[in-house]
Amino acid sequence: PRAQAVRQTRLDEGELVIGRSADADWQIDDPDMFVSRAHCRITGGRDGYFVTDTSSSGLFINDSDSPLGTGTSARLQNGMRLRLGDYIV
Repeated sequence: PRAQAVRQTRLDEGELVIGRSADADWQIDDPDMFVSRAHCRITGGRDGYFVTDTSSSGLFINDSDSPLGTGTSARLQNGMRLRLGDYIV
């Protein structure tokens, strides 16, 4: 993974888009363009937090070799790592 600055973002409820687009709530500068413009969406509410893969290149959870799958969601757990191209969040 690429070296990156540590950043924290708080989401109590609603939605947060992570990607390389200037319109993303959490923008990742990826000159190699492995990160999609809108790579994933995190939603939060009373039922917990979920991540949805909205990428064209795959969203990987923890050490999985298989991507989550475009349009597929997973419940987030404490300590879970998301891999977007060469970046880990």
